[in-house]
Amino acid sequence: FNGHALTIQWFGTTCLAITYKKQTILLDPFFNRPSLLQILSPFSYQPNPQVVDQWLITLPEESKLEAILTSHSHYDHILDAPYLLEKTQAHFYGSETAIHIIHSPQINSERLHRIDYKKKFTRGDFKITPFAGEHPPHIFNYIWANGKRDKPLKKPAPLYQYKMGKVYNF
Repeated sequence: FNGHALTIQWFGTTCLAITYKKQTILLDPFFNRPSLLQILSPFSYQPNPQVVDQWLITLPEESKLEAILTSHSHYDHILDAPYLLEKTQAHFYGSETAIHIIHSPQINSERLHRIDYKKKFTRGDFKITPFAGEHPPHIFNYIWANGKRDKPLKKPAPLYQYKMGKVYNF
């Protein structure tokens, strides 16, 4: 790892780690993989922090997690973000719905940033522009867990409560 090289790591689904000058941004943090039964269950799902820790050790040495960005708030794009925010000093960027899902007394609200389309922001050496995105239908022209959240999500929660909110491309 050269401190000035740009590296991109794919962790599955849409989870990417982009590192430059020893700074890392993480897109759509999703390391835990619930089973189909857990996805469809009305019961709460609790992600395993050890699974996240195993993936994090693969980041370039001495890199600092600066930011976590989420394209939308379905569980498979945001599930592991609260643990990452509790474990690091990273800042979180997402929709109002995403902020409600991330909300936790253990996370300083000054590190949670609501973003909007075409409103650029900077974190470390990264200059980021969110653009409007569109979520494709899951099946039969239906988007699962569509809608938004107007209040914090009490966790652990069933996965269907991770509402989509606004959709972004970066």
